[in-house]
Amino acid sequence: EKLTKYHLAKKYYLQAVSVGDVEDIAALQLAKLHEFLDEDDQAARVYTRLARQWEEAGSVASAADVSHCFRFLVVYHMRVTVNWSVAENFALKCCEYAEVDERFEN
Repeated sequence: EKLTKYHLAKKYYLQAVSVGDVEDIAALQLAKLHEFLDEDDQAARVYTRLARQWEEAGSVASAADVSHCFRFLVVYHMRVTVNWSVAENFALKCCEYAEVDERFEN
């Protein structure tokens, strides 16, 4: 039953993104849901798209959301793709947000 709820949530988030998610709320929730379900490749795709949008248009998300996005991408590229230069790029962006400082110490 829970899997069905998660599947429906993904469906509705995708639908919201496709019709115009101006504030990126649905996309961010979709990425977090993928992350929660250990669907790291899908979460990375959504977070990467969000990171590009935020860089081009200026972030419309909270600093905590942006830093979480960048932190996820740092860890993803270090562990999954083993692409150190991309991980480093996201780490540098991540350091611009105070919310991240304590998380990287762990």
